[in-house]
Amino acid sequence: SVKTSEADLIQTLARNVVDTSYDRLPSAAIKYAKLGFLDTIGVLVAGSNSAGCRAVIDLVRKWGGKEESTILIHGGKVPCPNAAMVNSIMARALDFDYVCLRGIHLGASSIPTALAIAEKRGVVSGQELLTAVVAGEDLALRIHLATTYAGFDPTGVCMIFGAAAIAAKLLGLTERETIDALGLAFNRAGGSFQSNIDGSLAVRFIQGFTTRNGIEAALLAQQGITGGINVLQGVWGFFPLFSQAKPDLEQVTSGLGRDYRGSIIWFKRFPSCGATLSATDAALELVSAHQIDPDEVKEISVKMSGGGSYRL
Repeated sequence: SVKTSEADLIQTLARNVVDTSYDRLPSAAIKYAKLGFLDTIGVLVAGSNSAGCRAVIDLVRKWGGKEESTILIHGGKVPCPNAAMVNSIMARALDFDYVCLRGIHLGASSIPTALAIAEKRGVVSGQELLTAVVAGEDLALRIHLATTYAGFDPTGVCMIFGAAAIAAKLLGLTERETIDALGLAFNRAGGSFQSNIDGSLAVRFIQGFTTRNGIEAALLAQQGITGGINVLQGVWGFFPLFSQAKPDLEQVTSGLGRDYRGSIIWFKRFPSCGATLSATDAALELVSAHQIDPDEVKEISVKMSGGGSYRL
């Protein structure tokens, strides 16, 4: 191990992933991880036949390969990263999956990652699954909350660390291998909110890319492929490249190993972007209070924070 006093913070985070055990998890973290599994399976079932899902399922079946992990709902086994990718796309398809501040989507990657790796391994306990999800989401959220983005989709550029950490934890990687997995994941980080503005299917596919790339990073690290050690704070590390403002490093380290950030996630009431949920609530309250007839509504214009605008 590299001394953390002189090392990039990714090493401190990797050590926490390796050291995290079920018996040290707060009850709130376990509760939210269990709810996260239930929520993700529910939205995956609901989104399983949405646009693009059958097409990508047909494609990965044509690719073939070792039968390691199951394509949920539709059935059949394909290589672990491909199954996880497809399952993530289905989980994200309706935009009903759980999220956190500033648009990072967690469960649609973390749960398919955990399930696919567990099936590949063969025998994994429920406690192992929950521990990996809690540790991986905590790592991703700490990096995410420290970062000020400008147009990047934090799911693609940051949740990939969470997927890699979950896979690394379930594969039993060492601290050094986990650092490599996170370094390799950093080199696959990407995604833009332009896809949301354009209303393209790329939005749900960014979730799938995040999951597959995170898993592949862990599998490569397991084979001895190195990923670097200055992943966050290096000259061209994550923070210099992706954060507009100076990163809030207190978000990375505060309460590490005690306060697991997964308990700050949001479970959605409606299948739409988290930024629109309060506007949806307001519209429903107005309809109820004033008995508005939908046939009399020509247009609804909602101005969002940050200058965004949605027209329905």
